[in-house]
Amino acid sequence: MNVTYADNIQQGGEGYLLIQQATRRLEEILGLSSGLVSAEWDREVDKTGRSLYRLTLRGVNFSANEGHRPPLDQNNQEADILRSPLSFVVLNNFGGQASTEFTLEELRDPLQMRFCLPRLYGDLLQQWSDQQHKIVLTMLDQIDSNQGGD
Repeated sequence: MNVTYADNIQQGGEGYLLIQQATRRLEEILGLSSGLVSAEWDREVDKTGRSLYRLTLRGVNFSANEGHRPPLDQNNQEADILRSPLSFVVLNNFGGQASTEFTLEELRDPLQMRFCLPRLYGDLLQQWSDQQHKIVLTMLDQIDSNQGGD
C-alpha cells in the first residue's frame, strides 16, 4: 500500500507514532488487497485547537497511475485477479475514496481502531461495488441492444 503523510503529521510526535500503528493495522486488514489501495494521512486543527487526523483511502487506477504496481502473491507473481478476463475492467475502475477523522484519543484506543479502520475500507469497497454494478448493467444493455438488432 502506498502511504503518504502530510508534513505537519511527521512533526506531531505521539500522533505520528499512533498513525504508524494504525497504518500497520490497516495493512493487516487489507491483506493481499493492499496493492489496490493508497492511503493519505493529514492533520488539521479544529476551532478548539484539537488535532484531527484525517485518513483518506483511495482505490488505485493502474492505467492512470503508473506509480502504483499491481498486487503480488506470495511468489512475487501478479495476483490471480490480474489473470482473469475481467481484470482490465476491474482494475481500471477501482476508483473512489473514503475518509474519516480521528482524534488523538481515538488513535490511542485499540477498540476504536479495530472498528473504524475496517468500516472505512468497507466504505471504499461499497463504492467499488457500486461502480462494478453500473459497469455490468451497461455491458448487459449493450449485449441486449446488439442482440435486438440481429
